[in-house]
Amino acid sequence: MKQRLEILAAFFTALVTSLAGFKVLKQLDPSYLVLLAVFSPFAASLILAVFYKRMKDYSAYIGAFSGLISFLSILSLFGVQTVVYYSWIPSLGISLEFYIDGLSLLIATLASGIGVLVFLYSKAYMSCEDRKRKYYTVLTAFMGSMIGLVFSSNLIMLFMFWEFTSICSFLLISHSQRLDSAIEASKKSLLITVGSGLLLLLGFIILGNSLGTFSISEILTMGGVVQTLSAQGLYVPVLLLIGIGAAAKSAQVPLHIWLPDAMQAPTPVSAFLHSATMVKAGVFLIGRFRPVLMNSEAWNMLFITLGLLTMTFAAVLAVSARELKELLAYSTASHLGLIVAGFGFSSVLGGETATFHIFNHALFKASLFMVAGIILHETGTQKIKELSGLRKEWPVLSIIATVSGLSMAGLPLLNGFYSKELLFESAYHAASHTGGIFWILPVIAILGGVFTFLYSIRFVSVFYGEKTVEQHSIPLLMLLPPGLLALISVIVGFFPNRFIDAMVYPALHSVATEVHGMSVHVIPHITPAFAMSIVTICTGLLAYRKTDSIKQKIRKIREISILTPNFYYFKGLEISEKASDFVVENVETGLLRTYIIWVLVVASASGLAGFAIAGALPNITLSAELPVAIALATSVAAVYAVLRSDTYISSVLTLSILGFMVSIFYLLMDAPDLVMTQLVVESLSLIIFLLVLNKIPDYTKKVSFSRKYRDLLISASAGLLIFASVLYSTSIKTPEKLAKYFIENALPGSGGTNVVNVILVDFRGLDTMGEISVIVMAGIAILMLFRMRGEEK
Repeated sequence: MKQRLEILAAFFTALVTSLAGFKVLKQLDPSYLVLLAVFSPFAASLILAVFYKRMKDYSAYIGAFSGLISFLSILSLFGVQTVVYYSWIPSLGISLEFYIDGLSLLIATLASGIGVLVFLYSKAYMSCEDRKRKYYTVLTAFMGSMIGLVFSSNLIMLFMFWEFTSICSFLLISHSQRLDSAIEASKKSLLITVGSGLLLLLGFIILGNSLGTFSISEILTMGGVVQTLSAQGLYVPVLLLIGIGAAAKSAQVPLHIWLPDAMQAPTPVSAFLHSATMVKAGVFLIGRFRPVLMNSEAWNMLFITLGLLTMTFAAVLAVSARELKELLAYSTASHLGLIVAGFGFSSVLGGETATFHIFNHALFKASLFMVAGIILHETGTQKIKELSGLRKEWPVLSIIATVSGLSMAGLPLLNGFYSKELLFESAYHAASHTGGIFWILPVIAILGGVFTFLYSIRFVSVFYGEKTVEQHSIPLLMLLPPGLLALISVIVGFFPNRFIDAMVYPALHSVATEVHGMSVHVIPHITPAFAMSIVTICTGLLAYRKTDSIKQKIRKIREISILTPNFYYFKGLEISEKASDFVVENVETGLLRTYIIWVLVVASASGLAGFAIAGALPNITLSAELPVAIALATSVAAVYAVLRSDTYISSVLTLSILGFMVSIFYLLMDAPDLVMTQLVVESLSLIIFLLVLNKIPDYTKKVSFSRKYRDLLISASAGLLIFASVLYSTSIKTPEKLAKYFIENALPGSGGTNVVNVILVDFRGLDTMGEISVIVMAGIAILMLFRMRGEEK
């Protein structure tokens, strides 16, 4: 009892402190508030990584405090829409740029607010776990990366935060390193999210180059983005690349397979990942670009189809789940499908559906995962068939689970009902205005709603019936966070328009193409959407009596491996492994000759193909004066002599002729300093070659005719690539411009009269320093080898 009173007192103190801190933060400039919101978690992560041994049990409070600072800073930004700009890499047009608007504020509020509750929940849940330094360090960075992602106003900066969320999730999912399943799950998550992230980066690069800016705030204010991209033939590629990146992150079919496996992470991580971070990044991305990319049938077809398919398919899989966290994982994919479908509809209703459900889903899903975590923590199992009658010893938890579960099912007077009905209204509106085959949209929406009702009731059912497992008392610190979220869900259910006005409408304004109001009816009106809700609930109640039969049929279908996305994922891994073995056997032979051949083949083929596809080579007439022609002919003869030589020594001697011909070229180009350099380098190389070959036993090369001419073809291709590159670069007058710049700026810029020296030590000083560093390291390594002569090692 004393411990519970201390926790309640701490909560009350935190509340009072938060109110006082909120008043102080409201006085700060938005540019400071957004930095405080983004970087407070990263600062806490650094502190936890360095000083964990001194903090230990207080680490959760450090994470919660950093989240609270972010949360209050974000609340202080409501009502503000601006861009905060800090120059980063101006030469590349990359800046540290934050865009503050309704959508970013909504998701950042959820990430920070739920993050605070997750840290407090973790204090009790993780009390007996290992590797807590890693856990709290990565979890705070996870929160910071999500907040940074939604505030990013530069495509490259957004991508960096995007990938950082993937890395953090990989580390958190693999937290239980003793379990092979956790390691495999983390690998799958990383492969799918990071692999799709590379496609997203490609989409960002194409988008930024096509529009002439990487600033998201500038892109959102542009008119005719779809027309601009379509005129260049790039709209569909950009849409697909961004769509794939978003679909993988938000677990849309068939890229959803990483999300159920991610339940191997500790339950607090699952609650955070499934409700307010990671998976919300994908739907955020779709919402962010919705205003400028939506005006096309391709957008509607892609995201409506993807969203409704995922909503229904994942809901069906959730019904057949064997464990609580598995059920919730599939339900997350299903509800994310609802949000994606909402963004896919071009109507005002579509934006209302998506933005409101982002808010509602975060509340009930975080609460339900915490409930599942309590059940696992205090009973030792999460298998649904082993759980029953939990309400008798946990009446408070049963109320929390029932409220959150029914909200997920979409029952009236709970927050989940409103956004689900908005989806029904969007689907009906699209079908009634389009007709024909589009009447399938409301049918699919109802079907997905029925299965959502089924799995929601199935989750809640573990609290009712006869008791089957031993239960322990629940720590108050684990009970308060889900209880608070369930309470907010009830309040939203009774006063939805208050929350819409405060949080949802600003986000809607960010994703919509026109300004409009938004409200819902607490007491439903008789509309087609309400009728669809009634049909969904009634059908769900009737189907619940057949849940066992439905569940078994779904499981039988899932046993047909070829019908599951996992089958193709593992097939892909198998093919990749065989390809890797082929590369090792045929490329990684340990022979320098093989490495050179593969490098030249790949470089030549890709380079020449690029020139051919781009049509970049200009029409140039080649001519040469007599001395140059003689030097060129001698060089070609030397190459032929190298091919015809039978010994290493003869090859080296004839090859040196080619090096000396390069010196003559420099002489004919009036570059005496380069002549001297080339002569010295070529002479030293020849001497070193001959000294080394003198120590090698006599050996006559026996190379087949076909191998010689294969090597000739590869060498000719490499030479052709270099030749084409030189022709292209000289045709655009770049060398002349550079030469003129160096000559004009050598003396006034650095005080040097030798232009070549100035280039080496001033204009390209960093390159020269890098080259010198490599030589120094090689020299040290050679010196160590000399010192080790005679030693057994």
